[in-house]
Formats: sequence, C-alpha cells, structure tokens
Amino acid sequence: MINLPGSVPLAGWVYSHTAYFINLFAGANIPNIVILGFLVETNTLLAVAVFTIINWAIAEIIKILK
Repeated sequence: MINLPGSVPLAGWVYSHTAYFINLFAGANIPNIVILGFLVETNTLLAVAVFTIINWAIAEIIKILK
C-alpha cells in the first residue's frame, strides 16, 4: 500500500501550502522511490536540499554584514 499525498489531512495541507516551491523542481524528472510501502518524492527532497543551501547562504551573508 502506497500512502499518496493528500490521503492524510495534515499532509494535504502541507502539500497545498508548499506546492509552488516543489513545482519549481518538477522538471528534474527524477524517479520517485518506494521504501517499505511509503512514497519518497525525490523532487521534494531535491527542493528541500536546494532551499536549505540557499537559506544557509543568506544567513551567512547576514552574519558577515552585521
């Protein structure tokens, strides 16, 4: 059994509020992975990694400018 996005109300709410940021990476065409019956969206993982690096860089720039 695969848990699809939106099958849980909290997950549906999170997806609806973060869809814009995740869709920026929709063209990456990285296949999704199923681990122990759970769908791991690789585009989402890529988006999280990229936004984490961007936020880290912004925080470092702010530290330098202080």
